Amino acid sequence: MKVFAEIISKMLNQSLRNGIFPDELKIAITRPIFKKGDPYDPKNYRPISILPIIEKVFETYVVRHLRKYLEDNLIINSKQYGFQRGKNTEQLLNTVNDYINTNMDKGRYTIAVFIDFVKAFDTIDHALLLKKLEACGIIGKELKWIKSYLENRCHIVKVCNEHSEPKPCDFGVPQGRILGPIFFLIYVNDLPKVIEKCVLYMFADDAVLLYAHSNIQVCQAVIQSEFNNVIEWTHGTQRLLQ
Repeated sequence: MKVFAEIISKMLNQSLRNGIFPDELKIAITRPIFKKGDPYDPKNYRPISILPIIEKVFETYVVRHLRKYLEDNLIINSKQYGFQRGKNTEQLLNTVNDYINTNMDKGRYTIAVFIDFVKAFDTIDHALLLKKLEACGIIGKELKWIKSYLENRCHIVKVCNEHSEPKPCDFGVPQGRILGPIFFLIYVNDLPKVIEKCVLYMFADDAVLLYAHSNIQVCQAVIQSEFNNVIEWTHGTQRLLQ
């Protein structure tokens, strides 16, 4: 065991020192897991990526330092409750419940818009993610390592004993790994900045817009305007990449 630990430690140190993530660790076996509904509809299956175990060792080390950097510098928005130490769904539900009850006691209407970013982890644009990482202060060899981690990935779909041909993964972050959620939090971290009047709370790829007012028409108009800002944000990727 000690011999293996020394070898893996040497591989990790060399990888970080050179800013290169080995291509051999980027090949994922994707297994479609049935969720519900029509079993003949591909949309009713959740893809689970199985990656080499050594990759998890690499990621665990990087995540520990990346998470500490994000926490020490208060980079992740406080309205984000997903994948955050000390935060959970119960706390978020209590926060939303308190907002509604407080405004109800004041005679105000509250409108909520619930948002679910479909296939959010699978559609992350690598170039935009790298720009957002750089904006967070992640530069140099660290950014180079992450770029290397993201590029040249491929996956093979396995159903029973049948395998597909390898296909490139040009978008998204690997699911079932610990780096993916951190990258996603950074990717959506600037979303609350487009909200002016409403309250926005997030739990990973789910979000809720809240607004309260004594006039229901005003309430409807404001939350529609803010929701339009969210839509504009989701379609702003190409402009940011130019």
